[in-house]
Amino acid sequence: MLFSQHKGTELLPTFVLDRTWWEERALHPGWQRLVSETRDEAERLIKRPAPQLTDDLFCLFEETGSRKEYEAVYFHRRHRMNTFAFMTLIHSEKKQYKQALRDEVEDVCSEYSWCLPAHIKDDDPSTIDLFAAETSFALSEMKSILGTELGERLCRRIEEEVRGRVLQPFLNHTYHWETVDHNWAAVCAGSVGAAAMHLLEEGEVLDAILERNVRTMDYFLSGFNEDGVCLEGYQYWQYGFGFFVYFADLLLAHSGGHINLFQRAGVGGLARFQQKAFLYRSKVVSFSDCVPEQAVHLGLSHYLHHCFSDVTVPDDHLRAPYTDDHCARWAPLLREWIWFDDTLQGRKWEDKDEVMASSQWVVSRFHADTDHYAFAAKGGHNDEPHNHNDVGQMIMMKNGEAFLKDLGAGLYQKGYFDEKRYTFITNHARGHSLPVINGIYQTEGRERKAVQTNVLTENARLVYGLELGGTYPVSGLTSFHRTFIWHKQEKPVLEIHDAFDLEKAPADITEQFILGDLLWTQKTSGVIAAEGMHIYYDPSQMHPVLSREYFMNHDGEKEFYQCLKLHARNPTQTGIMKIAFSFS
Repeated sequence: MLFSQHKGTELLPTFVLDRTWWEERALHPGWQRLVSETRDEAERLIKRPAPQLTDDLFCLFEETGSRKEYEAVYFHRRHRMNTFAFMTLIHSEKKQYKQALRDEVEDVCSEYSWCLPAHIKDDDPSTIDLFAAETSFALSEMKSILGTELGERLCRRIEEEVRGRVLQPFLNHTYHWETVDHNWAAVCAGSVGAAAMHLLEEGEVLDAILERNVRTMDYFLSGFNEDGVCLEGYQYWQYGFGFFVYFADLLLAHSGGHINLFQRAGVGGLARFQQKAFLYRSKVVSFSDCVPEQAVHLGLSHYLHHCFSDVTVPDDHLRAPYTDDHCARWAPLLREWIWFDDTLQGRKWEDKDEVMASSQWVVSRFHADTDHYAFAAKGGHNDEPHNHNDVGQMIMMKNGEAFLKDLGAGLYQKGYFDEKRYTFITNHARGHSLPVINGIYQTEGRERKAVQTNVLTENARLVYGLELGGTYPVSGLTSFHRTFIWHKQEKPVLEIHDAFDLEKAPADITEQFILGDLLWTQKTSGVIAAEGMHIYYDPSQMHPVLSREYFMNHDGEKEFYQCLKLHARNPTQTGIMKIAFSFS
């Protein structure tokens, strides 16, 4: 593989090193919101001492299973470091920010570990997790851009720490994430590769690191179907694919244009996933471990539009604020400054039916008069990245209000990513709009998969059929076929037809639907209503039970929802249950 003779400072556009360009951002209309947000944060943070990462905080995860206490301080320190770095660039005359930046960099270099406690096994000092890799990327890039302000001694410290904590361990070990096909591959390999390009001279050592990084990126890309869907959820597209883009851009510069990962098969489809994943404004398809509301990285979006002209440029109002990322990642923040193109005009998500056949997703957006409606459903299988047992799940929305809801990501804590994963309501089929057959829920496993049977897209109707019998470990279940019929009319209607075929009559079939936390009431026999929607069912066939439930969401807050259970009165061996959700 051909690598060029470029040094770290040439990896980025030349204006990044021009202090005049940065100082001009403070006055440029296109950057005003970002400048104002950064300045406000800096003024707030400079008055407060940096919190300390104590041994007690480090041990909390092992002792209690809670991640949030240590991680809150860990990420806040990086937020301070980033903020003072940007203030040093745009306000070089304010010496207090330069000193604060030096202090924060010194503190990060002195941390016991750059890894999160949840990612360290057996206190292994050679561990490289997402955040150790990201920290090496951040520090090495800051050294390239802000070396003069940091000073020679601190630049040497950065180089020593990045080499000792990340680059040398990487050369001496192999890591599980080098051959995985999800976000860890792109974030870890991309960050290690970026740090190496910024710090190492051209030669065999750098080439060896980059060869492995590029190979890992191919594993990352292998995890996506040809339709470009990120099965982990939109924010993991933003995260994993984002770091793929950051690395690919640096490598393109480093190799003098000879190594262009954007030409790899499937990258263009991945670049277009963002415009398929949104339902209305900032509301996103929240399948898997995805938070239901997301902002966009305009800098990344603009860069991808320049790479692939059919990538939609999002509306500027969807821009992620400076403080949006609670993990305070340096790489995307820098590129919000340097990739933002104020000549591009953003637009709203267009009305469209998106059928993503390989991943078995459908997303439909349309408007009638001034109201905007959206529907999404998924098939797939139950061994997907960040898997939830959710084959056959759906979302239905009006003007951003979820009437049929997907809970999205739960609180990450001990057990969430191990054998206890499906004890959490967000991940269990119990937290999804799926039937319960003979008291048995859908279960995990790659063999628990849907078979797509019907796709019909018309101007006024979308029909989507899935055979889901294989997703249930129910003895004697011959078939369970779910059909979605989405009527795109002035007051849209979603019909769900669930057809069951068993070897003998089941003891129980219960249809379950996860609803938004609205005031749902039994209006008349066979009709349940909330403001804006009616749910219709056959009262001679089904008996309703409504309950208000809650779960701990990704931010660690109680979030309520309504659970509707429609119990079959006299389930038969073969039958069909029909439920309609109608906007009113």
